[in-house]
Amino acid sequence: ISTASAYDDYADDDYNRAPSDPVKVAERMAKDYTAALDTLVGLIQQPITLPSSPSHKDDSVETMLLEGKTAFETALRVFPDESLPHAHLLFAKVCTKVGAYQESLPLFDEAIRRASMPLENGTTNMGGGASSPSSSADARARAEASSLVQQLVLERSRSHFLLLENEVSKWDDVNIQLHRGGIAPGTSPLMPLVSVEKQLEIFPKHSQALHNKASFLVLSLDGAPPENANGTNSTVASTRSWEAYDTFRKSQVTGYEAYTYGKNQHLAGGKSCINRGNNKDYVGLVVGGSAWSNAPGASSTPFSYNNKTKTTVGDENDDDLYIGIITLQNIVISGRDAVISGHGSDCHVYVPHPYVNLANNLPMVTSWETDAMMMAGQEGLLLPLLTYVPEGNNNAYGGKITKDPVNGNDDLMIPDPKLSAQRGRFHSALLLTGYASYNYFHFVTETLPSLVATRKYVRSVLEKGDANHVVIIPNLQYEFVEGFVRLLLPEAFSEDDDEGNNGENKLSPQMVQWGPNKRRNNSDEGDEHVKFDSSHPIAHVRRLVAVAWDQPFRAPPPVGGPPHCLTPAPLLRAMRRAVWNAVNALRGVDETINRKLKVVYCSRSTSPTRSLMEEEELLLRIKDEIREEGLHAEVILFEKKTDENGKSRFPLEFIMDTIRLFQSADVVVGVHGASLANIAFANVGTTIVEMGLEGLSQASHYRHLSQALDLHHVDVFLAKDARSLGAAGVTLREGELESVVEAVVGGLKIRKGGEIGNHSEL
Repeated sequence: ISTASAYDDYADDDYNRAPSDPVKVAERMAKDYTAALDTLVGLIQQPITLPSSPSHKDDSVETMLLEGKTAFETALRVFPDESLPHAHLLFAKVCTKVGAYQESLPLFDEAIRRASMPLENGTTNMGGGASSPSSSADARARAEASSLVQQLVLERSRSHFLLLENEVSKWDDVNIQLHRGGIAPGTSPLMPLVSVEKQLEIFPKHSQALHNKASFLVLSLDGAPPENANGTNSTVASTRSWEAYDTFRKSQVTGYEAYTYGKNQHLAGGKSCINRGNNKDYVGLVVGGSAWSNAPGASSTPFSYNNKTKTTVGDENDDDLYIGIITLQNIVISGRDAVISGHGSDCHVYVPHPYVNLANNLPMVTSWETDAMMMAGQEGLLLPLLTYVPEGNNNAYGGKITKDPVNGNDDLMIPDPKLSAQRGRFHSALLLTGYASYNYFHFVTETLPSLVATRKYVRSVLEKGDANHVVIIPNLQYEFVEGFVRLLLPEAFSEDDDEGNNGENKLSPQMVQWGPNKRRNNSDEGDEHVKFDSSHPIAHVRRLVAVAWDQPFRAPPPVGGPPHCLTPAPLLRAMRRAVWNAVNALRGVDETINRKLKVVYCSRSTSPTRSLMEEEELLLRIKDEIREEGLHAEVILFEKKTDENGKSRFPLEFIMDTIRLFQSADVVVGVHGASLANIAFANVGTTIVEMGLEGLSQASHYRHLSQALDLHHVDVFLAKDARSLGAAGVTLREGELESVVEAVVGGLKIRKGGEIGNHSEL
């Protein structure tokens, strides 16, 4: 007991009936203090489910917080010694656990102040007697106090980091609730970017925060340049585009570091990385097709076109870019984007480009704990070695949440997929899903070309009929996936049985869907071909086959800058021919294609982002101008046809209708968005009028499609907007509505006059 007044206060308040023996009073004080601390420890270790978002309230969370506050106040009252940090640090942990991060910060600050007192006073003796700072016992106690302070600083930083993360989540929640994901007027990505920058001040190597920073930078690129920026708008935009690109790369590097650290924790059957001896140049993060082909143990087959190996993408500066099929041995596939990594002590990670978020796809420890372990270097420092839980998915990678016994924090235990007998283990697999394959653009321009390039392999797998040899595809809950698979691989669906059961064909067991199926299944037997129940699946494959290529070095002009998901021209052309031929095989050759002039307008009126405010006026002007010019062209509004449940009535029919529509188009018009991916099915010479973003090089992929497929691309830029890609509504720049009309009419005149002939690749 540090002061007589503390003893007197306690005796007066609680011991009116107690003996006056100071020793017994002190024992009672210590007992009650310990009981209050035990209550706090129990709350820390008690299981709890946090609300799905910071804006949601939960009674159990409020109850735990109230119980913690009561125990905390009791501890301070029964043992009011201002040199003891226990109550403050434990209640701070309770606050952190229930998401009360703001409340935790002053508690951590006070705990740090109290824990630092022995270091500041030069003594650790709290009994009031003399002590020599040089004594071994005192030196040991000072070392313990120093370790405690470091741990508290780390945990305070973690709580502050999570507080900032909540601020970003609240910003997202508001946009989702009010604008279905589009960014509300009067706000911009620069607002959450401020919070992310503060997060990176706390933990500079946090992979997810770096990825968020890069994403918000991209979202803000087409806004007005910063006030302190030097140079023209285009040079500033280019500089900031490369900054975002480099930040994506840094996110991957730091994510890879956290992943390899997790290997040491045996996550997903991982082991310490193989010792590469004195090879200082060994880098396990493998980015791009040529790097994949040169990785240890990989075999590579470059693609061949017209009896000649073809590795270019139609750009004279990209002659050395690789396109081919890669075979890898003993690997793991994990995460929403099906990232490939080595199993066991093989620490290679294979990604197609820097935009893949490793934190959301690889089992790893949270990045700050990696940094802390490197930084600490002190024996006995207790740090929470927690597994990163991607998107709060408590069963990511087939794992389950347990409690860290020291801090009571959630820890995700991830089993070894190689040991899974029922699911997630295959002898061989062809990988036909990857980065954002659930997005229509990425599916059409990346997954479909890979499927076309490997159809012979797929058919051999289906003929083999062995469940250990599979093809991994995106989930059929995305109707366009089902439509294209039915079009290009009808043999992947088995016929109804002899008794007529199961009114629709079933996907072959050799076609494995990646991720959970969220659609309602009408089969009495269940959806047998869905092997995964997590949005972050994991699987082990002895032999994996995948299509890989290099990205061009920069986006096409006039914007230029860093590239984003630009598929090589030979793959796109082969895919277009295969899709056309498949439709003709089912419906016959359409003799009416290009007989009548046709304008296809891709509407985003029902989309949460980039809905054109002048759409109605623009369509009227286009129709009026066509009539005045006597062009007799048809204007067709392209919108996704769905039933009352939001599902396409017939995925195959809708896909074939879409292909035929864009194949027959003379002009395609639209705001930058996924519907423009359908220009991949357009005929040579079709005019594409894209209302796009001038300052965003990462949005140049439709321009690249036009160049790769010999289409005539016209850029008309939208008005500058701080919300950029995420804007709920967009407008054209002053006078640019007429530019769109002129481009449409000009494209029709070119087609009608034959200045660009109908060079159908059929």
